[in-house]
Amino acid sequence: MIKVSIIIPVFNVENYLRKCLDSVINQTLKEIEIICIDDCSTDSSYSILKEYANKDSRIILIKNDSNKGSGETRNVGIENAKGEYIGFIDSDDFINDIYFEELYNTAKKFNADLTNTQNIIIYSDGNIISYDNYQNYKYGFRSSNIADIIDHIRIGKKIEYPIYFSNCGKLWKREFLYRNNINFLEISNSEDFYLFFTALAYSPIMAYNGKSEYYYVQRSDSLIRNGMREDTSKLAYDLFPYLISHYKKHAEKYVFNMQNFLFNYLFFYFVHSCSEDRFNYLKKMLNKIYGDMDIKPTNLFLKFYYKNAVKNIKSFVFYNKLYTSFFRKIFSHKIFDLLKRFDILP
Repeated sequence: MIKVSIIIPVFNVENYLRKCLDSVINQTLKEIEIICIDDCSTDSSYSILKEYANKDSRIILIKNDSNKGSGETRNVGIENAKGEYIGFIDSDDFINDIYFEELYNTAKKFNADLTNTQNIIIYSDGNIISYDNYQNYKYGFRSSNIADIIDHIRIGKKIEYPIYFSNCGKLWKREFLYRNNINFLEISNSEDFYLFFTALAYSPIMAYNGKSEYYYVQRSDSLIRNGMREDTSKLAYDLFPYLISHYKKHAEKYVFNMQNFLFNYLFFYFVHSCSEDRFNYLKKMLNKIYGDMDIKPTNLFLKFYYKNAVKNIKSFVFYNKLYTSFFRKIFSHKIFDLLKRFDILP
């Protein structure tokens, strides 16, 4: 029986791929299949995949007929997966050797639809540059509801076990994804954002294991750093109304939590930019959300911001600087957290 299907989308990562594959084939959990999908790499990545596939029969090698992006490429992996659970690894990242055994055993213990670790270690140029030790959260059942999780991500509300919407560090029950027809958006940016919050609306049984360690590799030549991925604002134009509609249908009780989170996310995307193009795009998007869907934030500052900042470019610049150069500097972290908790500041 295949316990875990490990899906690895691959595109031009010849300098990182061997370390990723070595960390996967050396897992202490042996009942795995390793689905590697090459997204039309132009370097030696595909040759490396063939080399490893010849050494390990658990590796299933797929090559896209055209460049599809990471979202659609992961969907190819989901369609071909036969394991009881599904995990995703980016091809420039790597994991510790007990990663999948710990997540799988915890998932089985609690019959979890989603098991995660927040031990996501940021790694660059051979060095650990950020490490938040979550090993004290060894394993457990997550009892937090949807509202708690959304508010944990939005304003840092304390919950029993930590979680974030990143695709890193998660193990999904395949039957849960199939039953609810959950896939990645066919995009190359924010697809993990979409998948997590779409799945969250179905109230998945969740568990945690902090012994599993995921090493997230930062690299200067990545697509996102070079601006080659889709503009998040363009994605948000369709994604945000979709998620609100999705929650109205499947998790109506939590619609306000989700829409406040989305407005929060939108604000932080635009607040550090004062260009006229960004201003015009924000105005267009808000006209769609406010007008077509009658969605408004409850956060005091965001209500004021979206009412006034889109009047003209000067207002947009003024309110962005009001937040970044005034509020962020005069308030201490404790006061800021308090204002967030009372839904005054985002």
